[in-house]
Amino acid sequence: MRTVISLLATLILSISGYAQSVDREIWENGYYVDEFGESTGIRFISNKEYLVGTFSNSATEGSRLNVLLIINAPTLSYIQLFEYGGTNPVKAFRKTDYDIYIQDNKGERHQIEGYNLSSDRIVLTVSNAQTLHNILLKGGTVKFYVSEYGTQNKYRFQINNADGYALAYEKYLQLN
Repeated sequence: MRTVISLLATLILSISGYAQSVDREIWENGYYVDEFGESTGIRFISNKEYLVGTFSNSATEGSRLNVLLIINAPTLSYIQLFEYGGTNPVKAFRKTDYDIYIQDNKGERHQIEGYNLSSDRIVLTVSNAQTLHNILLKGGTVKFYVSEYGTQNKYRFQINNADGYALAYEKYLQLN
């Protein structure tokens, strides 16, 4: 039993990395770890706890959604979606495209795109990640609507107060 718990803890640590809290905000700075639990030197900013929202598809309507944002740099970010409020992220088994709509704290709407190449996260590259980064720097309430292209899969979630993101980003720059 002890071995199973130890193995599970190692697996979780290797996936999520080590994170260091930034004040008492929703954001944390961390770094990825390898299979030995050692730092890879690659840093990220992420929400400390799951963002909560809802999702709908051909089988359900308005079911609980957990979301993790992982921001490696202003030009590379990821979104992990966890259906039914679980801890196992949605996976793609082929290239899957997403339309992502974001409403910033002033009510302005932005449309970006993401994709998943057979992994457990939506990838936002260069200009799309930069748009997300700039919106988060403004703080306040940020709303998201994610639509999987060609399916009925729709995801809605929001950040109630993104104000601490700028502080987390400053710390991220100091750590690099």
